[in-house]
This record gives sequence, C-alpha cells and structure tokens, in this order.
Amino acid sequence: MGRKVQRIWPKHLQTVGEMLRQNVDVFAHCPKCQTDFEVDLETLAILYTGHYSLIGRHGKCKRRGCGGRVFFNARIHTVFVPLLEEK
Repeated sequence: MGRKVQRIWPKHLQTVGEMLRQNVDVFAHCPKCQTDFEVDLETLAILYTGHYSLIGRHGKCKRRGCGGRVFFNARIHTVFVPLLEEK
C-alpha cells in the first residue's frame, strides 16, 4: 500500500535534446484556464541544456492574469502523452 510506481519513459521523451532529435511536439497545458501553449524545445535546450527533462515538471501559465501552473504533454503520432510522474 502507498508504494510509488516508477514509470519507464521511452528514450525519445526523456530529455529535451532527444525530443528535438526525434521531432517530438510538446505543448504546455494549464488546467486552470484550459489553455495550451506550444513549447519551444530549442530555447529550452539553450537555457537548460539538452539533458533537461520535462517529465514531472510544471511551469507558470503564460496567459496574462491566470496564475495557473502548466504541465507538459508530448505528441506521439496523434495522441498527447502527459509528461507526469505517476504516484
């Protein structure tokens, strides 16, 4: 009971650099205002290095006045996969 399950992520989703190499589309979603934003992986690779991971990360919503927290989704074919840690 209460055991944390560790998800094994495919290599092409583990780092920003790998997502860039595999042309993975990434979007940030804010549950508060229901807005989706395209994520610029090239900028993230420059700012945080290509080894940076979006798995389990959250950021501030870019929509003016929202104040929500976004989580990241990767598009694989036609399906969006939330980059969240499982509990």
